Amino acid sequence: MIEYSCLHNGGTDLPITASPDDKNITYTTSNMDAVHRSFQRVAGQQIDQAVLAEELDFHYFWLTEHHFQPEGAEFSPNPLQTGAAIAMRTSKIRIGQMANILHRHHPLRVAEQAGLLDVISGGRLEFGVGRGGGTRETEPFGQVYGSSDVDQYRSHAYFAEAMEIILKAWTEPSFSYHGDFYSIPPKWLPWQSRITDGYFSQPGLERTLDDIVEMRDGQGYLKELSVYPHPLQKPYPQIWQTALSTNSVRSAARRGYNVCHLGAGGNQVREAIEAYHEESEKAGWPDRHQKGAFRKGWDSERKRGISFLRFVHIGEITPERRAGLYHFPNYIAESLISGVHLPHGVRFTGDFFEQNGLMLHGSRQQVIDGLMADYESGFEDYLVLPIFETPGLTGKEIEEQMRIFAEDIMPVLNRECGGPAPLEPLLEVPSN
Repeated sequence: MIEYSCLHNGGTDLPITASPDDKNITYTTSNMDAVHRSFQRVAGQQIDQAVLAEELDFHYFWLTEHHFQPEGAEFSPNPLQTGAAIAMRTSKIRIGQMANILHRHHPLRVAEQAGLLDVISGGRLEFGVGRGGGTRETEPFGQVYGSSDVDQYRSHAYFAEAMEIILKAWTEPSFSYHGDFYSIPPKWLPWQSRITDGYFSQPGLERTLDDIVEMRDGQGYLKELSVYPHPLQKPYPQIWQTALSTNSVRSAARRGYNVCHLGAGGNQVREAIEAYHEESEKAGWPDRHQKGAFRKGWDSERKRGISFLRFVHIGEITPERRAGLYHFPNYIAESLISGVHLPHGVRFTGDFFEQNGLMLHGSRQQVIDGLMADYESGFEDYLVLPIFETPGLTGKEIEEQMRIFAEDIMPVLNRECGGPAPLEPLLEVPSN
């Protein structure tokens, strides 16, 4: 079976130009006020295109998280908030983040916002997480939370601690956590309330008053916190992790996370699929439902596996269009490299993306051939992950690309890959 995703990275709709001296240096020539107005338009376009994606029978719609970019490569400051707006205008499509960059948030706040999105969407949250990249995006937040892109040891430790806190917040009636970055609740937090005393004195509760409040020298101190709301999906929504290397793929597999691979093309697709499957088997098939082995590459019944981002543009590639297609990878290569650790000697420029099959552009058949080459690299079921939005395209141009893909390419892929997977049923908030 086959499933369809659609990712929106939030690039500007202003024209992109390439430096006359180097096509891997791209930027918008508009002034800064025009860029501000552009991103105001893009904020609405992201929601409109999610609605269209549902109408066109896509299964998933993904948003990234990015900040502070006058160059116009990316825009998505709060994918969970935008996801809530999408939830209000859709009823079937699953709503994901690729990814929530945990280093820019307090984990309790992420747990609350993501849990709320899962509830109001009827259990449609796909929870993507990542460590991000780029000092300009992370360090302004990191100075508050103690995270960092500069210090990779700190970066890995923060990610692991934040995930542990989020999962506790989602699965336990109340909890405490005391780690390297966070003390939840703070050990010095005074709390004495007769209402709290009354509630936790009731028989049969999951926690007693002694679990919640500790008395020291005649003063009560809070020992545990409850985070609301818990997600509707049990035990918690599926977790996704972005990856740029085989090591990241293996790490996600050991944790039981799905993977969105941002930088694999050609033979690397087969290598990544094999690495994910091998590491999952070695780790005992970790999974939120713990149901054992899943199909290689992607399992449409279990919703488990790995996907590969592809920049899709159907039609003629003019110099202006190529500059737009190159702009996101060029920005990675020039500006995010401080926090993105790549295989030795690799630079994710537009040239690299185009030469290694990450960009699929030209005729409809060329796009089909590129996607089928990925599928034949080892998928049993197939999750397609195109990005139609590239810097320089207007909202209407992006929507036209989505329609062409749905009308002319999806029927071919459906036929070749065993037909589209059914959509998951919505969950309902429990009644009293």
